[in-house]
Amino acid sequence: MYLDKAVLWKKGAAFLFPFQNMMKAEQKVLKRFKKGCVDYHLLQDGDRILIALSGGKDSLELVRLLAQRARIYKPHIEVEAAHIIMDNIPYETDRSYVQRMASSSISFIVRSMNPPIPERPVASSVPGTDVRRSSSLR
Repeated sequence: MYLDKAVLWKKGAAFLFPFQNMMKAEQKVLKRFKKGCVDYHLLQDGDRILIALSGGKDSLELVRLLAQRARIYKPHIEVEAAHIIMDNIPYETDRSYVQRMASSSISFIVRSMNPPIPERPVASSVPGTDVRRSSSLR
């Protein structure tokens, strides 16, 4: 099927170049990251950075940006990523995916934990004896 380029162009350049918008967004994030590092003096020579890697898009992007920055000679920084697995919470990420995304240029730590879940105070059924409300507020 032949489509005229002029017709496609009228429909929008995003159809012709679907990854162009993603590249612009990535460049914008990189520019803001670099500006933030310079403006706020976030990275100094010899810094060691530990990132809590949940597997979400924000922590994965931060790992990618800092791993890319760690390859630069000055300032020299060391980056590590830590992923904590909570055994008693029904939330799971693909550990192999997270490890691949952490990059080979940084070390990756995985720990498993089973902390106790604190119980919430229960409201009393008797009016005026709510355990959540302080007596000084009455």
